[in-house]
Amino acid sequence: CACHISQNIRVRRLVGGNQTIKSQARTNTLKRMIVSPEKLIKDGILITNGKGKPAQVGYDCTVASIWRVDTNGGDVGIDTTIIPDYNKVELSDSRHWSLVPGHYQLELEQGCNLPSGYAGTFRHRSAVLRCGGIITSGLYDPGFQAENMGAFLSLSLPLVIKEGARVAQFVVQTAETDSMYDGQWQNNKNQPHRE
Repeated sequence: CACHISQNIRVRRLVGGNQTIKSQARTNTLKRMIVSPEKLIKDGILITNGKGKPAQVGYDCTVASIWRVDTNGGDVGIDTTIIPDYNKVELSDSRHWSLVPGHYQLELEQGCNLPSGYAGTFRHRSAVLRCGGIITSGLYDPGFQAENMGAFLSLSLPLVIKEGARVAQFVVQTAETDSMYDGQWQNNKNQPHRE
């Protein structure tokens, strides 16, 4: 990662090549390694549900359902969040979702069980970015569990997503932590679209 390279260069300049500090910078970099998709699956950190595909880094995930975020806005509070209304986008008879520019919640077919020492996030696959879409998520903290993970898609152009298409990559890194997540969204609770 370029940020780690620049940190090591900065450390060398500050201490004139002091071997101890360079070694410590390298150790800190190693503590934040991206976890291989094989390890995610083997250790039960990622629940594939038989869908998606391992990538070189992370795991390519597929869509279970899509919900358009309404324009009525939300409220981010100190301890809770009140989110806008969500409207389900129906899968067409030809097994695809037709989306217009806007903001969407994606419910993915994969789940997670993040133990202590691991945190994850979603990134769009380049095919989605090339079509005018950006997929991202908040950080999935250590301790987070869900049968189906979620991410958000912001579209600047119309987009068709075919059922089974791999749209987002779940990337997990090691993380030093003393606490586990048990917040508002644990185990799919308080999801806006649950029927």
